[in-house]
Amino acid sequence: MKKRLFLMLPGFLLKFIAAKAQYNGGESALGVRAGGATGVTYKYFQTKTFAYEGLVNYNFDKRIDGMVATALLEKQAPLVGNKFSAQVGVGPSFVFKESRWGAAGTLGFDWRVSLVDLSLDWTPAYYFSQDDHFSASNVGVGVRYILNHRRGKRDTRPPV
Repeated sequence: MKKRLFLMLPGFLLKFIAAKAQYNGGESALGVRAGGATGVTYKYFQTKTFAYEGLVNYNFDKRIDGMVATALLEKQAPLVGNKFSAQVGVGPSFVFKESRWGAAGTLGFDWRVSLVDLSLDWTPAYYFSQDDHFSASNVGVGVRYILNHRRGKRDTRPPV
């Protein structure tokens, strides 16, 4: 059952491929995320529709209680205009203190304000090495600075 669930998550992610993107490919952002897990976040927008996010944070879940590294593949789907979007993602997660592997997901919202990327998301994780554990208490707010803003085709026209 666990293996089947783990294999179904990427399929769920790919369901959103038809959505238009809000960001230009090649941009990256670095910042902090605070909440059920607090730490550093780095996000790289490979294309206009997909991003990779790396998180290294301290998880406050009583059964984990330690440093966790998570790598996520995320899909952005615009909701209002091209600056506010929903995001869904999946990827591996590792707890350093106990050497535990798991799978993490994310579901939330992403809002771009000038050179700042704000996010509100829920990032649960299921750890299946050693004793099984589902960590659902990971709601957080992220603030990232966009390091290499790239102008889209619409932005290249001279102002009127």
